[in-house]
Amino acid sequence: MGVHTIDLQYHAGQERQSGQDLEAYVEHARVTGRAVLGMTDHIEIYVGEADKPGPYDQSLDGLQAYHDDVRAMADRNPDLQLLFAPELGSRFDFDSLPAPVLDLADLFICEVPVPSMDPAENTATMCDRMEAIAGFRDAVDVPVFFAHPFRTAINNRLVKRDIEPWVAALEPQPLDAWDDATIDRFMTFDVAAIGETAAGLDLPVEINGNTHYRTRASNLPAALGVLQAACLTLRDAGVSFVPGSDQHGFMRGIGRCGGYVPWETFQMIDVGLGDLDHLVDLGVDPDRLS
Repeated sequence: MGVHTIDLQYHAGQERQSGQDLEAYVEHARVTGRAVLGMTDHIEIYVGEADKPGPYDQSLDGLQAYHDDVRAMADRNPDLQLLFAPELGSRFDFDSLPAPVLDLADLFICEVPVPSMDPAENTATMCDRMEAIAGFRDAVDVPVFFAHPFRTAINNRLVKRDIEPWVAALEPQPLDAWDDATIDRFMTFDVAAIGETAAGLDLPVEINGNTHYRTRASNLPAALGVLQAACLTLRDAGVSFVPGSDQHGFMRGIGRCGGYVPWETFQMIDVGLGDLDHLVDLGVDPDRLS
């Protein structure tokens, strides 16, 4: 079993692509080597203000229906483990979560805000949110993990803003040769401090496939190197990791072309399936890890 067999962020409910049903998503997972799935959607679609028409009602009843479909699919596919894992946005008010959702969730995926381009502000805000996530976890007794910590930075550096000359000029180098100052400047927060806070709170952190995809799409090898070096910094700070693709759709005009679990980054930072200490705590069947 490899890291690629565990995918704890797999969007397959209201956010699945048109023309594909839940059975197709599960079959895609099987043929692409996945054995454990965190079946997710953003909770705001069901109990918040997000407008996302799809196969389910945008209500608590719709979330219940998605949950029930996942449970039925799990019964029909005993070779796979399907966990129900709603994703809570970076500014979601934990106190507003309807109590029935706690009975549906096997775990929660939690986003953390990166509000500006100011590293000090971002680091403080992220640490505060991680404290709140840990408090929520302890209060409701449902496991959680911290989703895609580098997503906003990658969007700002490579996707949603102009790529600055200093970013384009970065040269590839060995993973352990990147200095903290460059990593932190690129990510716009103190990566080691975030890692130390996550480790201190016993909060596992996702290595996210969609973030890797956006980075690779920039065609800048050094940008991918910084992302992987940042993951190494988290590892050295004592963080335990979670694999997730963050896949929403998997069919394009050319055919099957979905998201992936970034197994190569796990290899580069020397983290294997046996090192992912929190997977059992998150509900993964230990027999799936051997």
